[in-house]
Amino acid sequence: MANTFFSKKIIISAAIILGGLFIAADVLVSANFSAVKLSAVPDSPQWTQETRAGVSVPACLSSSASSPTCVGETARATISWTNSNSNHAVNLDVCKNYWCDSIVYTPSGMYNSAGWDWFTLPASGSVTLDPLDSNTTYIYALRDGSSVISNRSFITPNCAPANYTLSVNSSGASSVAITGSPSTYGGTTNYTKTVTDGTSLSLTAPATKGSADFSSWSGCNSVSGSGNRTCNVTMTANKTVTAGYISIPGSFNLSQGSIACNSVGLTWTASSGADAYRILRGSARVDISPYQPYIALNFTDTTVSQNTSYLYQIEAYNSAGTRRSNSLNVDTPSCPPTLNFSANPTSIFQGQSSILKWDSTYTTSCNASSNPTQSDWNGPKALNNSVGQTVIPSPPPSVTYTLTCTGPGGSIPKSVVITISPLALPEFREIIPR
Repeated sequence: MANTFFSKKIIISAAIILGGLFIAADVLVSANFSAVKLSAVPDSPQWTQETRAGVSVPACLSSSASSPTCVGETARATISWTNSNSNHAVNLDVCKNYWCDSIVYTPSGMYNSAGWDWFTLPASGSVTLDPLDSNTTYIYALRDGSSVISNRSFITPNCAPANYTLSVNSSGASSVAITGSPSTYGGTTNYTKTVTDGTSLSLTAPATKGSADFSSWSGCNSVSGSGNRTCNVTMTANKTVTAGYISIPGSFNLSQGSIACNSVGLTWTASSGADAYRILRGSARVDISPYQPYIALNFTDTTVSQNTSYLYQIEAYNSAGTRRSNSLNVDTPSCPPTLNFSANPTSIFQGQSSILKWDSTYTTSCNASSNPTQSDWNGPKALNNSVGQTVIPSPPPSVTYTLTCTGPGGSIPKSVVITISPLALPEFREIIPR
């Protein structure tokens, strides 16, 4: 018990002395028990008066303390007791760290009228001790009137708020100036802050860093703001958040590949950081990419015409932006003409006919000739004739038909030979002898 309690003068009607029995009425006893150490007995649910000189008191009081809990940054515990001796009131003292030099806790409103440091409780009941120091050993002592002190102990949890580490990083760019709300949480990445458990804060990244643009945050509870540049964090554990930046694609070069009258080949070097490419054509930079995303480093344009100038440029892109290659002017050459020319049939009897058919490409004119000269064939012709022209070749033994077609890319002649067999004279037989 505390000094203030044990230094009181108490009038008792009897006293028991070790080694013999001394009985006196109305004896004034002055007691001074200082710095009494109470030994914890956490495993015993009830206690008895200490037995001496052949005198004992049976067990009559049991108690327990609930598991201490935290309420905010302080601790709380509830002590319950049951006293089988209904004639005695129960007194409770609470001390900490096992030495009761002074009583450190008395429940509010439970002091007695004399201001003593113990108080009278109902024979059975409970009392909540709140607030208590966190991470502290407490002992509590109950008495049922005349019995000596007995006690038990409990340890309160650590209720102080935890501190956590917040790490703020950036990727895709060098150190980035981060604005914090509260401002103490800002800084230049990469940095760390010690933050109290439960603290809510916001970190805002700039839209650009050099040639890099803000991309996204990671590690946040949520993101918000002009482009999700604000990272909202509630500290319930150690956390790492990263402001991601991405640079626009790097420089690259466009070159001419294989060129034909009807196709243009393009090739280019890789652009660092590019997600894909667009093939642009003409002064309006029309996108002629065959599909998106186009990730190859070459392309053949087969939608061109012969003898025509074209302007090309490649555009590399990613989420941060775009970068274009150098421009490239390409002149397609003229296509060499093609000609298909045929006769059907190619072998006839004199006086019979044949059909001549032809088709040409990349031509602007066609002209016919024959050997020997055939009046029904010679002269200008259409560029194509799928129906055919009927001719009667003459004379035997053959006629060579020639068709020459001309275009920007040159001229091409084709010839067919039709063989002609003469008609046979009938055989005559004398029927009248000479």
